[in-house]
Amino acid sequence: LSNQFAGGQCSQTGFGCSSNDTRLGVNVHYHVLPDGFVDPWFGLGFGYEWFSSTETANAAHSPTGAAVTASSGVAGWEYVNLQGGADFHLLNGALGVGPFIQLAFDQYNQASISSDNNGGTTGQSIQQQALHEWFLFGVRGVYDVKF
Repeated sequence: LSNQFAGGQCSQTGFGCSSNDTRLGVNVHYHVLPDGFVDPWFGLGFGYEWFSSTETANAAHSPTGAAVTASSGVAGWEYVNLQGGADFHLLNGALGVGPFIQLAFDQYNQASISSDNNGGTTGQSIQQQALHEWFLFGVRGVYDVKF
């Protein structure tokens, strides 16, 4: 991901890249058969997302002749995420394991860039915003504390 974000530069000698995307939010789930062995469920949520990327160049490969580090990021709201799956209950219903899918609709509205060359960070609103989507699938595990 970081290599695509940096236009392929990360795979070149003397350059390094890292990136991460974090999503934080609130979800509500409705369980169709909470006491059954197989429990289909549906969910709805919203939240906030931020993506950051850091690029480095050693002194021999930077345009200034000194090692360079630059970071950039974007952030914005996750308007809605839709989820569905099924839990297979084990250990008298305390442990659930099963497949899930999720589709989220997000939009970045803030951007920032910082560099160790000028020592500052600049931030701005993104003028031409566009929705982007996340489609996730996998296996989830849940542990239900029974009172």
